[in-house]
Order: sequence, then structure tokens, then C-alpha cells
Amino acid sequence: TDFAEKLDASKLEGEQNVERQKLEDENVLATALEEAKNIQDAALKKNQNRANANVMLLKTGLEARLKDEVQMTKQAWEAKLEESLKELEDRSRNEKDAEIAKLTEETERKFEEIKVAHATE
Repeated sequence: TDFAEKLDASKLEGEQNVERQKLEDENVLATALEEAKNIQDAALKKNQNRANANVMLLKTGLEARLKDEVQMTKQAWEAKLEESLKELEDRSRNEKDAEIAKLTEETERKFEEIKVAHATE
């Protein structure tokens, strides 16, 4: 019976060792899974930060481009307005010059008529 007791004790110890090994393996696996999850979370955060930085770069670039486009459009409209204003001033000056020439011609004609009328009196 001593042998049977030793056999039973050895069997029990073996079962306990197997159970202890299972627990250690489960702990190692749980730790590895936790570390993998942390690595994955860190990678996701890093990718999110990189994506956010890229979005900010794109936004900044688009804002600068839009600002340049607005400035160029504004300058183009200012140039067109300046040109239109110059054309209006030139047309107005030409119309005034034509009116002055017409009035001068009429005045000279009237003056000649008056001179002729006085000369015949």
C-alpha cells in the first residue's frame, strides 16, 4: 500500500503540475494578448495621428491655394474695372471734345453771320 500511496501522490502531483502549467500558459497567453492589444492600439493611435496631420496639411494647402485664387480673381476684376473706367473716361473726354468742337464751330459761324450783318449795314 505504501507503493500505491506513493503512486497516488505522484499521480496527484503530476495532475497539479499539469494544472499549474495550464495556468502559467493561460497567464502567458493573456499577457501576450494584452501586449498585442496595446501594440495594436498604439499603432492605431499613431496612424490616426498621422492621418490627422495629413488632413491638417491638406487643409492648410487648400486654404493657401484658395486664398491665392481669391487674390488672383480679385486682381483680375480690379484690372477689368480699371480698364472699364479708363474706357469710360476716354469716351467721356472724346464726347466733350466733340461737343466743344461743335460749339466752337457754331460760335464761329454765328460770329461770321454777325460780322456779315454789320458789314452790310
